[in-house]
Amino acid sequence: MHARTWTARALALLLGTLALVLTAEAALQLAAALRPDHRTTSDAPARYTILCEGDSFTYGIGGISFPEQLEQILNERAGERLFRTVNVAVPGINTTLLVDDAAAHLHEHEPDVVIVTTGENNSWNAIRLSEPATPGPLALLRRHSRLARMLEVAAVGWSHPDFHDGAPTLAEIQREANHLVEYQEVVGLTEEEDTDWVDPPEGFTERHMQLDQEAWELEDQGDYEGAAERFAQLAEELPRSLLGPLGQAGALMRLGRYDEAIEVLRHALYDIEGGERTDEAFYQLGFSYNNRGRLDRAVETWTDGLRAFPRSGRLFHALADALFQQRRPVWEALEVAETVPEVRQNMLWRYLDRLSRTTEGYAISDVRDLISESFRADMETLAELGAARDVPMIWSSYPDHGYAEVAEVAAEHGIPFVDFRPVFAQRFERREDYLSDDGCHCNTQGYRIMAERFADEVVAVLGLDLPES
Repeated sequence: MHARTWTARALALLLGTLALVLTAEAALQLAAALRPDHRTTSDAPARYTILCEGDSFTYGIGGISFPEQLEQILNERAGERLFRTVNVAVPGINTTLLVDDAAAHLHEHEPDVVIVTTGENNSWNAIRLSEPATPGPLALLRRHSRLARMLEVAAVGWSHPDFHDGAPTLAEIQREANHLVEYQEVVGLTEEEDTDWVDPPEGFTERHMQLDQEAWELEDQGDYEGAAERFAQLAEELPRSLLGPLGQAGALMRLGRYDEAIEVLRHALYDIEGGERTDEAFYQLGFSYNNRGRLDRAVETWTDGLRAFPRSGRLFHALADALFQQRRPVWEALEVAETVPEVRQNMLWRYLDRLSRTTEGYAISDVRDLISESFRADMETLAELGAARDVPMIWSSYPDHGYAEVAEVAAEHGIPFVDFRPVFAQRFERREDYLSDDGCHCNTQGYRIMAERFADEVVAVLGLDLPES
């Protein structure tokens, strides 16, 4: 009797556990399926498909993306439509999350070539410690089961000697990071927390609109002097609006005249009674100070901006990055909450706070070592995936910086690697010439250079005979 009872209980427990596992797996798969669809530049058929994996630099923040321009360049060189690019980049994504989705992307799009530019976000979104995939059925389970990967993350977090029993906190941090990634948001720059655009002010006439359009057209043509003059006129006629000052400062920065840009923005933010204020203006003023080597004033400005816009991801990220540039503990950015308590509601402040408590007692160099270890393992997995699918890959640096993990793993696996640093250094005298107004991502011209260089590599990898870019 007792044996039957225990057998029944064990069976019920087994069935209940199985049901729970299946429910969890279904929920995770459904969540993944509800993510935004991949973007293609065109649905028209083509002989060759180029899959572009990466973060915001591939996505195209700041200008017309290089995947879109790459398709145009290749088809112009071919004299007919032979190529299409598929841009599956997600701003803010790290290498681990990129690798998670890579197999599904290869299966869905069946590309002839894969281009990968990655690594930029691992410094803030690389908490999940990656391990090389195990061969056999376990690898298949790991690759296709999101529940299995979630459990693996927990297991690594609990067992890793550098983090002791910090797995629950690590999981919480990763959820915070994933929230930024899943909704394709630039790190910290959510719509409700940042003020990117300046609304037309009261008294904004058709003439002012024409003046504004003329200024932007001049800037697009590279006439920054003329653009600055038009924006200055707009600022004079609409003194309480930031439309003119922001445009004028941006044009002056592109001319390398940071001191003048500082004066324009300081006057607009602090000297005009009842004047408009946005986190973008504070960010640009701090950015100008930073480019003049006055990092202390940049930090003061961004801190001042957080008093007015405590939830601004742009401002807090700039503050933390400034500390990193000074080789100071990035955790010091948390101290801004002592003078601006409201910043504790900032998504990135909460993220950094959890990370600091998880790694308490460990030097920042130890954390960097863990990030590098995870980074290298991710790139190894990606290289092995490409080899297993017999799909050639092209990896690259960013325009003005790169990561040794990408270049070294590419060399080990015979994957072509494009180092954009000498390319951009030769083509542009100043960074401002190829960067967008955010001072980080490329503008359309910068992405064009990437597209031209990638086009040459694609032609070489595919063994085609096409005219050079």
